[in-house]
Amino acid sequence: NLMNSDNKFLLATKESSALEFKTYYSSHIVKTIAAFLNSEGGTIVIGIQEGEISNKFVGIQDTDKIIRQLNNDVETKLHSQKGILPDVNYSTEDFCSAKILIVKVPKANAPVYYDGKIYVRISDKNIVVPHIGHYHDLLHIEKGELRSVRKYRNEQEITDRRSSNIFQIGNLPTGGY
Repeated sequence: NLMNSDNKFLLATKESSALEFKTYYSSHIVKTIAAFLNSEGGTIVIGIQEGEISNKFVGIQDTDKIIRQLNNDVETKLHSQKGILPDVNYSTEDFCSAKILIVKVPKANAPVYYDGKIYVRISDKNIVVPHIGHYHDLLHIEKGELRSVRKYRNEQEITDRRSSNIFQIGNLPTGGY
């Protein structure tokens, strides 16, 4: 049973601001879910290993167990300021002789915390936001400009240390959450 043609593109696709590949499930995936929730949403595909030239199908077993673990980890490790997390949707696809798990993550309408921190997705990286005031600013930085984010964060951290009131820096928004 070969994978369906709709998913063949996954073997030739690179990770991005909206796509992440995982060889197997680990609770670190929840950090990526948080980053997608705090950005524009995205998709995690479990059972595909990203490669330099092309991706490799590895498949996963016992998708029901993984979905139960994922649901538990999302409920226990993610927290929203509004108290309600958007639904994360799961689907399994047959892929050769095993399966892949596709996790669809929507955009949240309020910051979501993982391990007490806010993560956003920039390019193919999960970036921690230094504090809530930077949350909206980071989301508007052009996708793929990871170096700009690091430069921006470093400049802001220096400014933060010099400022007696962290929320008076520049034109950073302070309210709403």
